[in-house]
Amino acid sequence: MPLEPIGFWSYTRADDESAIGHLSQWRQELARRLRATLGRPVTIHQDIETIALGQAWEAAIDRALAESAFLIPIVTPAFLRSKWCCEEVKRFRRIMEQRNRKDMILPLHCIDVSAFAKDRPRRAECHDPDVYDYLRTLNWHDLRHLKLFDASHIEVRQQLDKVASAIQDTLYRPVPAPRGQAAAQPRQTLMLGAQGVLPLTKPDFFAAVYAVP
Repeated sequence: MPLEPIGFWSYTRADDESAIGHLSQWRQELARRLRATLGRPVTIHQDIETIALGQAWEAAIDRALAESAFLIPIVTPAFLRSKWCCEEVKRFRRIMEQRNRKDMILPLHCIDVSAFAKDRPRRAECHDPDVYDYLRTLNWHDLRHLKLFDASHIEVRQQLDKVASAIQDTLYRPVPAPRGQAAAQPRQTLMLGAQGVLPLTKPDFFAAVYAVP
C-alpha cells in the first residue's frame, strides 16, 4: 500500500527572500508535478521561520513532520546554519527510522555548501555538522545552476519533474518487514512527544500548508 503523498518543504525564509520568492514557487511547481505524476491530490507543508518560537510552534512543526511521507531539505549555507532546519532533519529522520525506512529524505542542493565539509573553512558555521554529514550520505538533486530562475523556467520544471518521479518511487517502494514480523505494519500517522514517537489520531495541519486538490 503506497504512502500518502504528503511532504514537508524545509528551507530558510532568508533564502526564499534572496531568491525573490523562487523557492516557494518551486514548492508549488513540485506539488503540481507530483500531482500530475500520481494522478491524485498532493499536500506539501512549508516551514516558515518567522513564526514565533514556542511550544505551540514546535508542536505544529512536529505534527506536520509526522504527517509527511517525505522531507525536501533545500540545502544552502543558510540552511546548514539554521537551528530549526537542522532540527527538522533530525526529527524527521527519527520518524522515518520508526517506519523502518531510509529513503524518505530527498535533498535539493540549491547553493554550494562544499565549504562546510570536514576540514573545510566553514565547517564551524554548521549548526549541527552531523546533519551535514548525514545529508551527504543521501542522493542530492543538484539545482545550483538554476538558483536564479523561477518555476516558469523550462529546466526548473524538468528538474522538479525528476524530483516528483523520485518521490513517487519513495511512496510506492515496499517496506521490508521488521525482524520477527511476517509483513510490514500499515503506516500509522505519528507525532513526536515527550515519550518519543506517538500515534497521531487526527491530521492537524499548521498554517503554512500548500495543498493541490
